[in-house]
Amino acid sequence: MKFLFIVPRYHLNLRPWMKALKDSGHDVSVAVLKKGNEERYDVVESHLIGSGPLSEKTGKIWGRCFGGEMRKKFLYIWRMPRLTKLSAYICEKRPDVIFVRGQQNMFTLCSLLIARLSCHRVYLFALLNKHSAESAIKQSALFFLRKVLGVSGIVTPLPNIKKSSDPFFYYVPFAVEPGKGNRALDKHEHVRIIAVGKMQRRKDHLLLLRAMKRLKERHNIRLTIVGMRFDDEYQGEVFGFIRDNRLDDIVDVIMNIPNQELLTLYGNYDLFVLPSFNEPAGFVVLEAMAAGLPLIVSDTCGLKGYIEKQKNGAIFISRNEDSLVNVIEAVIKNPRKLKDMGSHSRRLVQEKYLPHCFISNLNDLLKEQHSDRT
Repeated sequence: MKFLFIVPRYHLNLRPWMKALKDSGHDVSVAVLKKGNEERYDVVESHLIGSGPLSEKTGKIWGRCFGGEMRKKFLYIWRMPRLTKLSAYICEKRPDVIFVRGQQNMFTLCSLLIARLSCHRVYLFALLNKHSAESAIKQSALFFLRKVLGVSGIVTPLPNIKKSSDPFFYYVPFAVEPGKGNRALDKHEHVRIIAVGKMQRRKDHLLLLRAMKRLKERHNIRLTIVGMRFDDEYQGEVFGFIRDNRLDDIVDVIMNIPNQELLTLYGNYDLFVLPSFNEPAGFVVLEAMAAGLPLIVSDTCGLKGYIEKQKNGAIFISRNEDSLVNVIEAVIKNPRKLKDMGSHSRRLVQEKYLPHCFISNLNDLLKEQHSDRT
């Protein structure tokens, strides 16, 4: 079959899906609104569609009037793809199935409209924790997707959607390749913690650093932050906090490393912590699981459903320092349990999140859709 993904950018969480599809003999293409420095093109080279000229011109005017941040917000909502270029690419590829990355903006709406003109099986790919259409606005949006656009369904990799009885929603998990790691902890050795995330405020590195400041008085621990340049002001705050609170002896920061290097780095650590709040997904959670690490994430992280509490990780209250401190302390105080939780992470990946698991779930979706139409 021929698959086409239309997305704002080729996020790393899509790469294992692309590889699994290609390894299964399918043809895969990706159309993107923009390209970034963090993508990997060893499996599929994305095709740049670009933004429509009207969107860009209006965005520049908006930015001059209201500032750079308002320009970014304007473009997020109103930026449209180059419709003729997208239409031509779809006609060239002639896909059997199209997935459009779902966001509440004009990019998604325009992409769905163009996709449905050329393909019968179009799915909205969205990061949804649950089916919730209690409001009139959400009910109207679902009606528009189903009845007006004729979208085949909404696909999400977040497992809580499985609780929905609405057949319009489908759970198809993220996929990840097996990692290396799960090193043996010596009882006299320090616990190595790794945190991965762009230098932006919602990643909440500062919350984790405040927790480390308290925990270092009672535990032999070290933290490595793997970051990527994004917000220079916030990045300065992070480095300033480390310096001002004399955390240099227990905190290291590694910036802007390639994804391939990160995947090998996980194996040197004992615990993964993602302190982010309002994290839509957080694919690094699954990468850390594949390396055999126990996990700590906030209750507003999209992939919290990939954690089995007290078996392969724990969940703390978002933006709550006391909660994070207590959860980390509960996990690291027993080295044997820490090791067992990491092993459970690896088992969950083997059972649920390897590429063949994704293909199996996708095949079930496509078969169900085919039987519904016949």
